[in-house]
Amino acid sequence: MTSAYTDAAISIRHVQTSDLPAIAEIVNAHHVNVGTQRLPYHADQEIADRIADARGKYKLVAEIDGSVAGYGELETWLDRPRLRHGG
Repeated sequence: MTSAYTDAAISIRHVQTSDLPAIAEIVNAHHVNVGTQRLPYHADQEIADRIADARGKYKLVAEIDGSVAGYGELETWLDRPRLRHGG
């Protein structure tokens, strides 16, 4: 398999508010939402609220050559003992 990013510099880092436009493009993409029960469009404010720092939530972006190429989040339930071990 050949990739256009073979020699690209890839890094993973904590999300920043300046990542909002790139994350909006990712979460609003058709291939991200198809087959889920999510609404197909997320307003910028909704995404800004989603990427804001919050206790028990970890948000990361992947960068390829300085451009955001992926977004992921992990939510933990610190105040819910039955779910505390999951994410």
